[in-house]
Amino acid sequence: MAQTGVTAVPAQVEAIQGDGSGVRSDVRDSAIRSGYKAVRSATSALAASMSAEDQMVQSCPEASPMKWHQAHTTWFFETFVLCPFLKDCKPLREEFHWLFNSYYNSLGQEIPEKGLRSVFSRPSLDEVLAFRAHIDQEMDRFLARGADEEATRRIVLGLNHEQQHQELALTDIKHAFFSNPLFPSYVAGSLSEEKDSPVSKLTWHSFDGGLVETGYPLRAEDPLDFCFDNETPRHNTFLEPFQIATREVS
Repeated sequence: MAQTGVTAVPAQVEAIQGDGSGVRSDVRDSAIRSGYKAVRSATSALAASMSAEDQMVQSCPEASPMKWHQAHTTWFFETFVLCPFLKDCKPLREEFHWLFNSYYNSLGQEIPEKGLRSVFSRPSLDEVLAFRAHIDQEMDRFLARGADEEATRRIVLGLNHEQQHQELALTDIKHAFFSNPLFPSYVAGSLSEEKDSPVSKLTWHSFDGGLVETGYPLRAEDPLDFCFDNETPRHNTFLEPFQIATREVS
C-alpha cells in the first residue's frame, strides 16, 4: 500500500483478515465496516489535492487517470457486492457498468480501450465523486445488515483491490507530473538538506538453502482469509545457499 503524503491503512484490511470470528459475528462485521471506511477514505485522501485537470491526465497507455481509478474501485463494489447481494440495488447509471470496467470480459460487454481513458471528460469529476459517495452510502446500508460468507469474500477482495489501485494512482500521477515540463510535485515541500546520512556497517546473513515451502497457506474455509492468485498454491522449492545484506543499498 502506497504511503506518499498520507497515512495508508493496510492494517485495517489485515485486521479484517485476522479476525477468526464466526460468520456474521458482531466483531467481524464491525471490522469489515471500519476497514471499508478506512480504505475508501485513503483513496479520497490521495486524490484530495489533485485538481480536475490533474485527475484527467494519462501520460502513457499503461497509466490511467486518477479520476478513473476512483470510479473503477467504486464500480467494483457496485458490480460485485451490491447488485448481487442487495435486493433493492439498482446501478446508479447503467453506462458505468461498462465504462469503468477494466478487464472483466466475463461481464459480457465490450470494454473501452485503456489507452483512451484520458478522453473520458464525461462523466465529470463531480459525478465520479457523487458515484463514490452513493456507493459508500449503499455499502454502509448493506454492511449494517451483516454480510454472508460469499459477500464477505468479495468485500475483502475489493478492499485489497482498491489498495492496489491506490499504488497505481500514485504511480500514474507521478509519471504524469514527471512528463510535465513544469515538473509539478505531488506533495509540496523541500527535500531534506541532510546530504550524508549515516550508513550502518554492511554485514551479511547467510542461509543454508535446501528444500523449503513457498506460497501463501490459504485457509479456503475462512471468508476473511485472502491472498492474490499468484501466491498459491503452496509448494516445495529447492534453494541454493545464499546471503542477504543487513541493510539496503545506499
